[in-house]
Amino acid sequence: MFFEIKENIKEFFDSNKLPVVLDSVGFFDVQPHMTRPEGFHCHHLLWVTKGEGIFTFNGKSVTLTAGQGIYFSKGFPHEYKAGKDGVFGSAWITFHGLDNLMLCFGITNCFIFKATDEVSAAAHLLHKHCLQNSTVITRSAKFYSLMTELLTSHFAPTVPLTERIDRYLENNFSMDVSLDDIAETVSLNKFTLCKRYLEASGTTVMNKLKSIRIAKAKQYLLNTAFSVEKIGEMCGFQSPSYFGKVFREVTGKTPREYRIRIK
Repeated sequence: MFFEIKENIKEFFDSNKLPVVLDSVGFFDVQPHMTRPEGFHCHHLLWVTKGEGIFTFNGKSVTLTAGQGIYFSKGFPHEYKAGKDGVFGSAWITFHGLDNLMLCFGITNCFIFKATDEVSAAAHLLHKHCLQNSTVITRSAKFYSLMTELLTSHFAPTVPLTERIDRYLENNFSMDVSLDDIAETVSLNKFTLCKRYLEASGTTVMNKLKSIRIAKAKQYLLNTAFSVEKIGEMCGFQSPSYFGKVFREVTGKTPREYRIRIK
């Protein structure tokens, strides 16, 4: 594990030369029981690497499992210990600073986050960097980058359901797409999916798919030499006759007429 020399912290943090200064970075294969009624002397980022940990703060307890983490601000009372099976491994980073960045994301005393593989890998690289021929400044820069990525990822606005569905349809219009496929992608049953999409967009999911396919077909008809039959297949239509029928319903022309008249 790595602990910053206290003189370095005083020189760089107290003088506001750096936005953040590391205090420590480390890993516990067996995390000890910690009780801090007065909180910790600096900000604390910790995540579970194996088993589960029980975290108590604000009079409540939450159980976090491998891949989940928690942030405690300086002086915020808390306690954590292993869960019922007694297995609790952890990784942690403690630091001074970043108060303005935390306020930017609306963070006060604590928040729970997902410790992705990218976060874990970045923490291991930071730890390795700290143990090598690094400086307070380079350690600060690497940790600042890690934290901005973590916070941006965790607090990014939720992508609207319609946008997620439209993105899926745009990427898969050439495939045999079903409502079950789409519902699985957005973690909803297909009835809820259809209802919410119709309410938000004013059209059905399958009508949206149809419009995307016809728009793509128009592009292919005007900009490629592929046959009409091939274009229908490329756009996800199961037969040339069905492609022609839908295309005419939408445009008032057959695919061949559209290609000739537009050109």
